[in-house]
This record gives sequence, structure tokens and C-alpha cells, in this order.
Amino acid sequence: MTPFAVSVLIPAYNEEEIIQSAVGQALDILIAVDADFEIIVVNDGSTDSTAQVLDTHFADREFIQVYHKLRNEGFGSAVRTGISLAQKRHLLCVPADSPLTPDLYEAFCSHAHRADVLISYRRAKIGYSWIKHFNSYVYHQLVSLL
Repeated sequence: MTPFAVSVLIPAYNEEEIIQSAVGQALDILIAVDADFEIIVVNDGSTDSTAQVLDTHFADREFIQVYHKLRNEGFGSAVRTGISLAQKRHLLCVPADSPLTPDLYEAFCSHAHRADVLISYRRAKIGYSWIKHFNSYVYHQLVSLL
């Protein structure tokens, strides 16, 4: 895998049980591939102890920025905040509940030349209607064209 200058954005809302693992896993992978990186965690106004977990484990860590929003404004707002804080050439957005894996980082490296921002998401296996799947497919095709 080729290392890139990458800002890894982790938006989080009420993720007290998994945030430490998600950030730690991203850190381990980026160190292992000798990437030029920073990790930006945006706590989107969590009402659980996500803020305390982040401050306890990552507030003073090199390569990690923790930003706390005072109130929940949604995933899009957390992503915009993270983008405004990013300092590296490329941005990889990985939600806390869909953490960075070596395969995902490898896929990022293989597509980074085509885009400056890549957003990871996990495919939901819940019963969405066919119209929602169709609308999502059309949306992703339009985004790909742009």
C-alpha cells in the first residue's frame, strides 16, 4: 500500500462504547503503513460519555484532533466541520460505527488519485424499500459522474 498525506475524519454521535476502538484501530493502521496522516474526531454533541472517552484517551495525542460540537447538528454538519479542520491533501471520512480497516485503506489508496475526499459507509442490511434503494443508486451514480 502506498502511503498518502491523508486526514482521516471520524464523525461520532453517542459512540461511547466503540469510539476508543475506532480511533485506536485507525491509528494502528496508519502507523503500520507509515502514512503522513492526521485523525480528526468530531463529536457531534453526544449526550452519552463519548466526549469524556475522547478527552481521556486522545486529547493530548500526537496526530489526533478532537473537536466537540456543543449540540447535535447531524452527520453532514460533523463532516463539514471535519473538512474545515483537515490539513492533509486527501480526506477519508470513516464513521465511528464503520471503522477503518486495512482493506478500506487499501481501497482508499487505489482511488485517491481520482478524488480528494472519499466517504466510507457500510451497506445496511435492513429492509429498505426498493424505491429507497433505487434513489440511493441514482444519487451515487450522479455523484460519481461529478
